[in-house]
Amino acid sequence: MRQKKKVLLLRGLDISVVNPHLTHINQYAKENADDIELSLAYTEGLPEENPEVLDAEKYFNGNVYYFPTDVSHMELAQFVIENGFDVVVSISMPDKNNVRDSRLKEHLEKNHGIKVVAHSLEVCELMCDKYRTELHLKKHHFHPIPSHFVYNLEEAREVAQAIGYPIIIKPSELCLSEGVEYIQSDEQLHDYFEKFGFPKMMQKFLQGTQISVEVIGQKGNYIDMVPISKEETGFSEHCPLEKFRVGPIKNTIGSNEELGRISREIAESLNMEGAIEIEYIIADGQIYVLEINPRTSGCVNLSIASTELNTYTLLIDMGLDRFDLHQVEKKKNYVCEFPVKKELSYEDLTYLLKLPGVIHFERNKAEWFEHEENFNLTNFGRFYITGKTPADIRGILDDFRRVTGDLGFEEKIDVYLAKDEEVLV
Repeated sequence: MRQKKKVLLLRGLDISVVNPHLTHINQYAKENADDIELSLAYTEGLPEENPEVLDAEKYFNGNVYYFPTDVSHMELAQFVIENGFDVVVSISMPDKNNVRDSRLKEHLEKNHGIKVVAHSLEVCELMCDKYRTELHLKKHHFHPIPSHFVYNLEEAREVAQAIGYPIIIKPSELCLSEGVEYIQSDEQLHDYFEKFGFPKMMQKFLQGTQISVEVIGQKGNYIDMVPISKEETGFSEHCPLEKFRVGPIKNTIGSNEELGRISREIAESLNMEGAIEIEYIIADGQIYVLEINPRTSGCVNLSIASTELNTYTLLIDMGLDRFDLHQVEKKKNYVCEFPVKKELSYEDLTYLLKLPGVIHFERNKAEWFEHEENFNLTNFGRFYITGKTPADIRGILDDFRRVTGDLGFEEKIDVYLAKDEEVLV
């Protein structure tokens, strides 16, 4: 009898964000039950400290093990060894957890021969340092947004005068946009550094379209997922999640095929292993690399829905040495993610979720559906929809408007969403 491989997924950050595609992982595990036993190490806290982590058991069918948020790579290594896992797959967020998983990779692969699907520590730390990332991109002839590293207020004022307002200031070791601000005056410049200190990176603000592309692979074999538009660049008092996202993108913004090629070349230059997100800004006809994240992103659900390639099962395939580009067929679906900033009744929301093409709804709390009597959408929620044609997307949005009224972005759909003839698979 063939011995099963014990596979451990590592996850930090809310597991519900991975929905609805955890269903595919569960199905994958069921279809491969003779070969693998799938478990999850959830490093979002212990149940006695954070009962919400128990939600993981609603979404994941295998064994779930809980760890504190500050669990070290050596503590995880001991757990892996003691429980006889053969493969570890990182699906972690945010960046500090990716660095931890890369340290785990170094230790387990070097000292115990246990395969870990994660970036090397050198590559992960490079991507987590945005200034080092910029130097790497320049070395390999890509086009990052030029940065200026400043160590005091006098240097910052000189840079601001040289490049002109508005500018973006951010820390070099950036994660989830912490410490990023849009600066329009000397007074705001002074206030920023009073609050955040030095050193920091300063960049000229570029007015353009922000694009996200995820890449999956290892050892020179890389798949670029669909480019996802995040609308125009800009800063306001509004949460970024109030914007809508669509893919594939319209050719008047940029070529889906060219963005895919550049993304694969960046992945090859890094020799990455696992998944990354590359963020671009397309401004004045030029493709600029904004940053590279050593992980999947908030666009992962759209990427999966568009291509019908599940990022997480592909990562498991890497760990089992059966990741084969020749066996991968990337589909072409149109996708859209958008907010509904209207209080909905339970009945309205249930109706919307049953519409053809609606694949997911996300709000702050995942347990709302089990407590109908307490349901009250006081904050906005986000819907994910998919269709085979741009007309399908527009038709679903028409159905939404019958319940929600004006969504606030309908006129922009034709600006961003590609036409059928513009996209090659």
